[in-house]
Amino acid sequence: MMNISPAMGAVRQGFQDELLDRLVGNWSLTGTMGRRKLSQDVGAEWVLGHRFLKIDFKDSPSESSGAPYEATYYIGYDPSQSQYVCHLIDSFGASFSKTLGFGKRTDAGILFEFAYPDAFFENAFIWDRATDTWKMVLRYRNLEGKWVPFAEKNLRRRQSAR
Repeated sequence: MMNISPAMGAVRQGFQDELLDRLVGNWSLTGTMGRRKLSQDVGAEWVLGHRFLKIDFKDSPSESSGAPYEATYYIGYDPSQSQYVCHLIDSFGASFSKTLGFGKRTDAGILFEFAYPDAFFENAFIWDRATDTWKMVLRYRNLEGKWVPFAEKNLRRRQSAR
């Protein structure tokens, strides 16, 4: 039988994280995925009793040449394991959403690792304090065991409409 009493105390309190607080808001994402240029609208907010940071990504209208790509990340923290957890759900469907990402804090961000059945994948969220911007660096391990760049995404805070 599982003892969930200690974990329930943390659940009632919610999750406080100064680094992820800096990601809350609306962002413009530019970058590349392979040779494809990216332009996405991004919004991040605390949800579920401040237990998860929800980040929504959607291709900008000018980038959609068919069904736009959409993704939602739910990032939380498991204090019993001292690690972040990332649920990634996107428009590729349920087959690609089965694997959780587990993350550790780095000096300037969080490095998530996803162990998919056929590939090992990393997604680093890196905050630049000087410019209040974020960078996401994604890479995967190929069949030869070498790390290969997958995407680089830059997030700049959107100016609020006046």
